[in-house]
Amino acid sequence: MMAMAFAAAFDPDYPLSRSLPTPPSARVPVSPEAPLHLQALSPRGAVAASGLRFRWIAEDAPDVPCELVLLDEDMAEIHRGPVGGNEHAMDAELRLALQAAGGFRGAQLFWFVAARHRDPASRSAPVAFSISR
Repeated sequence: MMAMAFAAAFDPDYPLSRSLPTPPSARVPVSPEAPLHLQALSPRGAVAASGLRFRWIAEDAPDVPCELVLLDEDMAEIHRGPVGGNEHAMDAELRLALQAAGGFRGAQLFWFVAARHRDPASRSAPVAFSISR
């Protein structure tokens, strides 16, 4: 009996009985999609309102459809819109969202890019920026 316990402890391939309960983390299905790495490039920090463009990199899938997500000072979502390619200029809808959040009055805002129709983890880290007056 002791030899069996010793073998089970040091052999990771030792089969376990199906009657043993499995932890919830072992029951999570694995996504068949390869992980997508998104990185938000600009804007970062204080930027001018003229020529404001959002730029990002989508490693391993440069043409993946994405969504640009804008967050206010409290990290609450104020805008989400589809974007293509790796950059997006300010359009009328984005300008309204920035005005409503105080973006043109120097408020600190955040943004990230997320892959559309994918795992919620397929997004970039939020980046802080503010529009200088």
